[in-house]
Amino acid sequence: MSEPETIASPTTQFDQAVKRVTDALDALDAALEQRFGSARSGAALTDQVHVFNIDRSRLACELDAARARARELEGSNREAVRRIDEAMSAIRAVIAANRN
Repeated sequence: MSEPETIASPTTQFDQAVKRVTDALDALDAALEQRFGSARSGAALTDQVHVFNIDRSRLACELDAARARARELEGSNREAVRRIDEAMSAIRAVIAANRN
């Protein structure tokens, strides 16, 4: 009689061991990809936050400059209105003086 089929041949045992090692390596590869994939996305988020902070700082500087320019223009506008009022008063005075 031959040996029972439940006893695996050395070749079958080797193939099973190779299969287990391959499966273990695949599982390790998947775990590493998941770990480093999330680390990469975390790094990408960190980079994006950094870029947003740089943009926010730049925009804050531009806003401060625009506000300063608006104050400057308001002052210039008030000065122009004052000078126009003086000129109008002078013109009215000349017209009134020439009517008499």
